Amino acid sequence: EHFRNYEVVILDTSGRHKLEDVLINEMKEIFKTTKPDEKLLIMDAAIGQEAGPQAKAFNEAVKITGIVLTKLDGTAKGGGALSAAAEVGAPIVFIGTGEHSTDFEKFEPAGFISRLLGMGDIKSLLEKAEESLKGKDAEKTARRIMSGKFTLHDMYEQMDMLKGMGSLKKIAEMLPG
Repeated sequence: EHFRNYEVVILDTSGRHKLEDVLINEMKEIFKTTKPDEKLLIMDAAIGQEAGPQAKAFNEAVKITGIVLTKLDGTAKGGGALSAAAEVGAPIVFIGTGEHSTDFEKFEPAGFISRLLGMGDIKSLLEKAEESLKGKDAEKTARRIMSGKFTLHDMYEQMDMLKGMGSLKKIAEMLPG
């Protein structure tokens, strides 16, 4: 009743596991009571081959509508998430590549597969660069560099733009090779 007038309410069922029948039943009751529009399964990228069976168990319990894949900033590449999505017919909707809200991205299949295969994700890199350049006169700065009149202030602006794209590690992961 308290949340009736809110547009978005996020309810976290905190760490359920398919083998814990009591917790799965509790989750079913929560969903039956709250009747959510979306039911997202949050999966750790390192879950591996257990992703499919885990997604299947959750889908049988509450009919998930999407999958969110987290911790893609580590060594795990998230290949198991593909089997999870195929197992339940629910799309991967978001991916998490870090600890901050800015590290939360809409899932782009082509970029994900490209990263999974170690081929980088140039499209996402270009989108991040465009987003970082908003409101800045990149052409003016490029002309200053080409004319040899690049100042410390120009360098600071370039570093600030680069900082807006995320960590160098994340940028490097988007590059092929």
